[in-house]
Amino acid sequence: RGQVEIIVKSNYDAIRRDIIAGGGPALIAAMDAAGVPYQDRPTRMIQLQANSGLYAANPSALVTALLVYGG
Repeated sequence: RGQVEIIVKSNYDAIRRDIIAGGGPALIAAMDAAGVPYQDRPTRMIQLQANSGLYAANPSALVTALLVYGG
């Protein structure tokens, strides 16, 4: 959890832009740290985009989502 939290909070604005754009290096780094399986990432991206309003004001919710997606 700690590494994912550091990545998300240190790159929060970039990760939010990556979510809106459908991917990018900051989001990939966060997914890597959370252990999100590669084959699940397209689906998880859609889920992140659908919930982007929630993550706009709550980085902890994004951290939790990534950890759940990572298993």
